[in-house]
Amino acid sequence: MKDYLIIIPAYNEEKNIGRVLDGMRHFRENTIIINDGSVDHTSQIIKEKGFFCINNYCNHGVADCIIQGINLASERQIEKVIIMDADGQHNPAKIPGFLEELENHDFVFGCRYHKSELIPTNKWASNLFAAALYAELTGLFLTDISCGFKGISLSDGLVDVLKKSQGFEAIYDIVSYAMCNRKSISVVPIEAVYYYDELLCTRNKEIIALLNSIENCKKIYHKNYAGRFARVIQDIKQAVLNNRRFGINIADTNFWAFPVANDSYFFQINPVDIEKWIKSSAYLGEEIYVH
Repeated sequence: MKDYLIIIPAYNEEKNIGRVLDGMRHFRENTIIINDGSVDHTSQIIKEKGFFCINNYCNHGVADCIIQGINLASERQIEKVIIMDADGQHNPAKIPGFLEELENHDFVFGCRYHKSELIPTNKWASNLFAAALYAELTGLFLTDISCGFKGISLSDGLVDVLKKSQGFEAIYDIVSYAMCNRKSISVVPIEAVYYYDELLCTRNKEIIALLNSIENCKKIYHKNYAGRFARVIQDIKQAVLNNRRFGINIADTNFWAFPVANDSYFFQINPVDIEKWIKSSAYLGEEIYVH
């Protein structure tokens, strides 16, 4: 595939972005970095590596960065886009696999959660929490809704949705759009990379972004978005807004979430449920059609 664009939002990534770009030399002409108001040496490193960059003077958030990249793709009449993180968690070696799948699919989702080893249980819990909400709403069992490594086929409808996204909502809104519009989806297994010198928690604003995107699906899945499920969404949102612990059963899976500091949550899950999800999500290498 010749006509594609790789969009990489970056904010204060001087620690990782040089290594990421070193692995992307063969994709330099098809890559744009959105330096989102970084106050460290991110911009300087991007310049030294010879990559095209748009420098925002202040931090706008992931959604605005994606739209900036999409606007550039539209100007170049490019319809296929890959979104990647700048923190080193997305391996550039996987890009050819995404491009291959985009030849025949509307969307390609990276999946870190396809085996249980080497992945902290609390990260399984937080990501399966998002997956369980979508599973109960749509009936589609994925394991890594939250992964930011995504391939998308641009359309006016998707662009309109993303222009209304705020922050991390964009990553979930892509999933919601694909499901609500019955698009074909392919899943590519990728490595799960974590930095253990950081506290592996989920930020409150990311949870709220997930819930907001789920709510955007209710017009399509209105029969499922009712009664208990609607109450669950509101109960979780109120708990997060008030920084309270909560426990919930979603898609026959129990989750427990505990506030950490004032802006993050630590999730827990029974390890037995992890194996159950792996078996339920045996779709890797297969095409997914949303019915």
